[in-house]
Amino acid sequence: SSLKLYSGWCTAARSTDSLASPAKVADSLIAVLRRTPDGARLTWNQTIDRDVRVALHETDLAEAMGALAENAARHAQQTVTLSARLEAGFVHVTIADDGPGIPENQRAALTRRHARADETGTGLGLSIATEIAEAAGGTLTLDDAAPGVAATLKLPQSQE
Repeated sequence: SSLKLYSGWCTAARSTDSLASPAKVADSLIAVLRRTPDGARLTWNQTIDRDVRVALHETDLAEAMGALAENAARHAQQTVTLSARLEAGFVHVTIADDGPGIPENQRAALTRRHARADETGTGLGLSIATEIAEAAGGTLTLDDAAPGVAATLKLPQSQE
């Protein structure tokens, strides 16, 4: 079953000694996505503080952020922005695009496995990002970016 494919992520996400740099992960993702047809046509902005760390294994963070960045690249018109802010012990990592957006009444459904807003992709990206965030004690939210979508991973801040 496909659930077995992802069970390792949840185990790693709960690891209390893991920490990852969203800025480092963002830099790596942008470098890879710039080499894709979707990513090559876009302007990428990355404003995440280099000192910020989340209590999550780097592989899990890369998987969650990667799914969101791939979606953003696929739907953006010109720009994708990766940012983060600290609030009450959590890091809010946001990946925003300037694409057509997602109607509010479809957002919750799109975080379920195999749900898709269009005919591209597998419908796993948002559900995987949601599962990783929840396993770490966080959340994934989708909001209007006016234009586009802002996908925000709320993850526990590392205390190290």
